[in-house]
Amino acid sequence: MDLNYLGFEILKYLLINSNTAIRRVRYEQKMDQLGLSEEEREGRRKKLDQIETQFLRARRIRLTKDTFQTIKVIGRGSFGEVLNRNYVDL
Repeated sequence: MDLNYLGFEILKYLLINSNTAIRRVRYEQKMDQLGLSEEEREGRRKKLDQIETQFLRARRIRLTKDTFQTIKVIGRGSFGEVLNRNYVDL
């Protein structure tokens, strides 16, 4: 298995399952297990910071009806409409 892919999967798991401090410690432990040089570690730390920043930004996005493109009205009822929509990446 490719180490870059493995690193990405580890990052994804850590981002989803723990808070920032715990993620950092676990990631350092994984880098110890992989036996990375200090330069590689620094590069991966920067990548972790970038991914975490993107993840946190994505969680803060406010979703409104304008965030989605309407594909089809599925039904109408007394409580409103049911719509099939696609997310529009801004």
